[in-house]
Amino acid sequence: TAGYIGHAHNLPVTPVDGLNDLDFGEWQGKTVEDVKGSPAFGNWIAHPERVVLPGGESLAGARQRAFSFVEDAVAKHNGKVVLVTHRVIVMLLVCALLGLDNGHFWNIKSDTAALTGFIYNKGRYVLNTHNEKCHLNDIAVVK
Repeated sequence: TAGYIGHAHNLPVTPVDGLNDLDFGEWQGKTVEDVKGSPAFGNWIAHPERVVLPGGESLAGARQRAFSFVEDAVAKHNGKVVLVTHRVIVMLLVCALLGLDNGHFWNIKSDTAALTGFIYNKGRYVLNTHNEKCHLNDIAVVK
């Protein structure tokens, strides 16, 4: 996705660890049905902020690395950046940038290929656009 955006706007694309998806550990690549029996699953649904995924990462750890990267990127580029990442990281960043704790994680909807935009002004992040998919309207679905 980042490559397509960069190419269309003649911008460089730089992969960064800070925006990597959550490390799902033993759950990586598995479906919800596969992990429903895990002792951590109920807590993941009820209190995701309290869970460290088996062999993986906590929301707090992922949030910290992603937020640190955003803060550095905003400072370096005078607030004008395009970031491409995964759904979980978008949800965590929305919480972080709005000052919400990770207990609000499941209150944030983030669809595949949706846009979320913030305006950075005088040290404050203001949510300007969220879960926008109008750019997908003209895309043909191949079956």
